[in-house]
Amino acid sequence: LSGEIIHNIYLDQLDNFDIAMSLKFDIEKLNKKTKTCFLDGSLIDNSGVFKISSVDKLLDMNLKYRSSDLKKLEVDGKFGLNYISSILGIKIPDFENNICDFKGQLDLQDSDILFSGDLNINKIKSGIIEFGGIHASVSKDKLGLNANISIDNFYGSKATGVLIWDNLKNSGGLKVRNSLQADLGSSWKISPSDFYVESDFKSLSNFNGFFKFKISHPRIDQIYDINAKFVGSFGQIGLSGNFNESAFELKLKTDDKISLESFEIKDSNKKVVLDMGSGKKISGPNF
Repeated sequence: LSGEIIHNIYLDQLDNFDIAMSLKFDIEKLNKKTKTCFLDGSLIDNSGVFKISSVDKLLDMNLKYRSSDLKKLEVDGKFGLNYISSILGIKIPDFENNICDFKGQLDLQDSDILFSGDLNINKIKSGIIEFGGIHASVSKDKLGLNANISIDNFYGSKATGVLIWDNLKNSGGLKVRNSLQADLGSSWKISPSDFYVESDFKSLSNFNGFFKFKISHPRIDQIYDINAKFVGSFGQIGLSGNFNESAFELKLKTDDKISLESFEIKDSNKKVVLDMGSGKKISGPNF
């Protein structure tokens, strides 16, 4: 972190600590085009208002406090999802400037930052993956993190779940289930609670889990039960599983935009009936 004063700091009354300031600084972990940020604000008696923004406008944060305790702040604003990669120093897919809005309270402890509030993402888009309407109620304390998640646009349906992180165990988990019917087109559907995914992770780049869902077509009385395990990192995700009597293997690249690497289906006699690589288009319903 480095910076400079671009406007004078005005000290109106020393006893009341009235200050107005404007600073320019660089967040070195961000790339060269986005690392320059600005802080503007004022302290008046026992209240203060500050605004932090980036040169690319993908970071916009307001901080407020209304007491003599500077460690407790109200916060709201937005940030680009791609900032996660830069700040945490990990490789994640390019989210194409998707924005997360947030609002809550910060408690700045001596060795930790506590947070409680809400996060909203209007859309997640990266390569072949696109869905939206994500809301999370988040609580982060010294023991870890807990978030209740809602996905409002899941094939026109809704999915809910929970995300946890345990600081003592240094591990976390995610569980998601659809709460409403999902319509996949051409009368195919996923009934409520017929989609479920569960994952465990030791870090953001090391995770594994399983998912299962049931697709049905009432007009032709046909049902597909799909079960699969997955393992991966923010570079590649591998899935293997079964639907009815057939087996499949799917690999996705996630080091840039999420894209198909390979997709293979074998019938009950282990004969390959579909072999699709990254140079071919993948067919099926869109998120």
